[in-house]
Amino acid sequence: MISKGREKAAASLPPRERLLNSAAKLFYKEGVQAVGIERLLEDADTAKASLYSNFGSKDALVTAYLEREGLATVQKVEGRLAATPGSPRDKILKLFDMLNERCGEKNFRGCPFQNAAAEITDPKHPGRAVIEKQQEWMTELLRGLVVAAGFSAQPLTGALVALYSGAIAGAMVDSSGAGAKAARWAAERLLEDAARSGPPPRAASAPSTRS
Repeated sequence: MISKGREKAAASLPPRERLLNSAAKLFYKEGVQAVGIERLLEDADTAKASLYSNFGSKDALVTAYLEREGLATVQKVEGRLAATPGSPRDKILKLFDMLNERCGEKNFRGCPFQNAAAEITDPKHPGRAVIEKQQEWMTELLRGLVVAAGFSAQPLTGALVALYSGAIAGAMVDSSGAGAKAARWAAERLLEDAARSGPPPRAASAPSTRS
């Protein structure tokens, strides 16, 4: 139950923040297509004019919601990895440990970007670019850790991204968390196999042109 103090604090926020907070709650729980403008306005306790003056359209609000979720995710994940002692390999496994924690949360309803991608089918929707940027960030994060660990970037990075994304999607169906645990196990096996295969081949030096 929300306390009167929290309700008062929420009501004192500017309309833009109230709309974003309502969007984050409702879009994640029910979907960006299922939640209409009137529902958003009622939850945010604000007028339709505020929506259009701050965002211009529902599509723009969806995009702003995804941008805010993306920034929060980047800050949280990168912050926790920075605070994690150990090698790049340890940090890769930490990502999967964090995934296990996330999938076990009571209010977990999948990845907001995967969910939105399934609903936003128009390639010209501005939210698509935010979704793609978030996927690129995760891929680059893992690629950097893979290379720092002394492995070839591919195919290991692609395999780890597929494991990570698949575990999130699977957790929407299997609430036991078994998929996320299996993904962590598989990630560890992939890293062990990569270590047994040895470091990536060094690029051949260009022949000398000196006489």
